[in-house]
This record gives sequence, structure tokens and C-alpha cells, in this order.
Amino acid sequence: MKFYKKLLFCSSLIFFSCEKYKTISEVEFIAKNQWNRKEILSGQLNVDRAYEKIGLVFDVYYNEEVQYQNIFLHVTLKDTEGNVIFEKPDLMLMLFDPATGYPLGRKIFRKQHLEFIIVDDLKLSKGDYYLEISQKTRSENLYGIEKISGLFISVR
Repeated sequence: MKFYKKLLFCSSLIFFSCEKYKTISEVEFIAKNQWNRKEILSGQLNVDRAYEKIGLVFDVYYNEEVQYQNIFLHVTLKDTEGNVIFEKPDLMLMLFDPATGYPLGRKIFRKQHLEFIIVDDLKLSKGDYYLEISQKTRSENLYGIEKISGLFISVR
């Protein structure tokens, strides 16, 4: 009986979460498992129509080579003219549970996969935007980060 309750609960979560959000645009950054402090990862995101509220979500894939429980990022979103729409110079993402040291998120094969909502109330008009990410961690190179996806989602 408990199994069926869990199954029903998980199914309803998936159904309602799919109902609430829709991915508008996505860009993928490959950090090549050795992300230097001076390397700025940048990519283009396209918004095909104006939305009332848009969220920016980071989907981080990392492995056991990460040396820290958390990482620090500088995130900038610009329009085509170079105007800064959104900036977060000191974004901290927790990758491991501070109490236990266990990785957070889901494990897919040998990689940990974790999603972070960066902001959920952007108001963007139709057009192209550029997302730039740099790491501000304690060492010159940040090991273990394999991929970061930046997602624009509609927030209803």
C-alpha cells in the first residue's frame, strides 16, 4: 500500500511540475572538467515572445573531483546591445551537504546532477540575450564541473 501512495505522490509531482513551468530557451556550457578563473563561459539564449515572468535555472553536472562543498559564480545576463539585464556577482551554489558531505542532487551514471533556481521574476521582451558565467572559487582551476545548462523557464 505504501508503494502505491508513493507512486501516486511522485506522479502528481511530475504532473503538476510539468504544468507549472515550460522551458523557453537553453544554452549549454562545457567546463571541460578544469574551469579556469579567467575563462568566461558565454552563450546565447533566445526568447521568442514577451513573457510576464521568466526564471533562470542552472542545471549543474559534476563529479567526485570537485574539491569544495560549494562553488561561487559570477552570472551576468545582457541584451544584444550589451546592457546588463541581471547580474549576480557572488552566487554560491551548494554541491554537497555541509553536515554529511554527501553530494546533493541526483546521480546519473557517474555524474551528480543538481538544479538551482537563480532568479524567478525576470521580465524579458522578445529577443536574444547573452549569459556569461565565470567561477570565483578559491583556486585557479575548478575541477569536477563537467557541464552547466542555463535554462529560461516561464513562471506562471
